[in-house]
Amino acid sequence: MAIARNIEPATFYLKIANIAARAGQEHDMIETTGEALLHGSRQYEVYEIKGDFYLGRSNLTKALSMYEEALRYNSRSVVALSGKGIIFYQRGDITKAENEFLKALKIEPQNDALYNNLGALYLTSDSLEKAENLFKKSLKKNPNQYEAYYNLGLIYEKMGKIEDALSMYYKTLQMHPSYVPAQKKVEEFTK
Repeated sequence: MAIARNIEPATFYLKIANIAARAGQEHDMIETTGEALLHGSRQYEVYEIKGDFYLGRSNLTKALSMYEEALRYNSRSVVALSGKGIIFYQRGDITKAENEFLKALKIEPQNDALYNNLGALYLTSDSLEKAENLFKKSLKKNPNQYEAYYNLGLIYEKMGKIEDALSMYYKTLQMHPSYVPAQKKVEEFTK
């Protein structure tokens, strides 16, 4: 039995654009975001999709430009703020990255991925206690956030708590058995 569902054309085209972006089909993504705009989609959503597409292809300059456009239309776009944070993090600009993640968290304090991303930032700068608290907060919001378990493992490893680290790496693999970084850590410590 097939059940029909009414869907707004703008929403339909945004969904198709997201699928094309995830599949790496730039031409189709651009074409369908154009259709979404013609059918009344909000501008910022189109730029979020494009930003995510270019970020996923490591075209940081183009991704940053798309996220900034999204923010021109919606200054509260958590997707764009988080995307900018990731770009600044990848470029090594920790202060700018932190500012973007904190802005996004003020808007969406329940977003577990933001806590994980901010924690990763602090882990990189050896603020282990801050990072640990953020990863735990991420896990409180979403106990299935396997990246947070992995990152806790990295913290415990840096602290010399190898058993705790291994426990986190195993927990990561329970949730995501094919997560290669955790596989390598388990292999490293169980040789």
